[in-house]
Amino acid sequence: MVDIGGTTSDSAALSPSGLPRQASTTASIGGVRTAFSMPEVSSIGLGGGSLVQIEGGGKVSVGPVSLGHRLQTESLCFGGSTLMATDIVVAQGFRDECLPLLEAEISLDMVDKASRQITLQLERAIESVKTSGLDVVLLLVGGGSIIQTGELKNVRECIRSPFYKVAHALGAAIAKVSGEIDRIVIPNGRPRAELISSLKVEATELAYRNGACTVSVEITDVDLIPLQYVTNDAIRAVVKAVGEIEWRLQPISCTSDKLATSVTVVELEEMDDSPYGGDLRNPPSSGAVEVDLESYVTEISKDTGEWFVSGTDLDFLGEGCGILGTGGGGSVHSALLHSHEALR
Repeated sequence: MVDIGGTTSDSAALSPSGLPRQASTTASIGGVRTAFSMPEVSSIGLGGGSLVQIEGGGKVSVGPVSLGHRLQTESLCFGGSTLMATDIVVAQGFRDECLPLLEAEISLDMVDKASRQITLQLERAIESVKTSGLDVVLLLVGGGSIIQTGELKNVRECIRSPFYKVAHALGAAIAKVSGEIDRIVIPNGRPRAELISSLKVEATELAYRNGACTVSVEITDVDLIPLQYVTNDAIRAVVKAVGEIEWRLQPISCTSDKLATSVTVVELEEMDDSPYGGDLRNPPSSGAVEVDLESYVTEISKDTGEWFVSGTDLDFLGEGCGILGTGGGGSVHSALLHSHEALR
């Protein structure tokens, strides 16, 4: 599933239960590794408000800088002067009751290059969350999902469900309550089936205590992960039960039966519109360099054969060590951080 808004595209793989797959070890938030238990989501800076710009050599880029919050005032299709991803879709002939006709002219070459760039970024995002090499069924949601118009590699079918534009709001409105057991268990000779059954009961009771309706609770995940280098057959048991909210048990916090009829708007005139404190079209570098991995070549001196190691090379080496070591030597992340620091 890919949720495309005005600024980002968030991708996740759905499990048979319909819930997003949980991150197995760590989750990345803004490029920072965390140990939080959360869905494994890959986010890229691509949305309906992403700026379309021409870089050196005539290359066209889409995002990650976005003006999604000002789409209806600054995009070309709404009479503004800024070229955004939504303008590219409208120029291709897309029609929607929420979008006006495009009066400004955009060259066919620009439309073609921007469209291919959007497709390429989405293909990479989908590949990053796939669990196998097979073609997948893609569920597109979010108002910005209209920017995807071309065919995607390794995608068997692309589906936009009814009310896809407000899928995020609908999901929040029907959110469920869960009860999760995640701990180390020593079987002590107990049969596997008996162990799983007791954990399911415990997770279900926890969901009840958290406010789930008794008749709607179901087990969505059961994982028994053997621990390495132990002799007592210890396992990490992860069991999750999910159910609908029992509204009758929820405390009522409303203190008035009168609806608000007026809203006070505070104008912050001194606040800079730009989140960077400068020109939105030229944000300061964050230190991370975007690299086209498909065309990347290591820098090796032809005269001496000396290899000039870059940060990208270190990332490749880290991935390779993790694969060749098959996890037996532990995570390479700490050594990778030290290597990046030494390179600086």
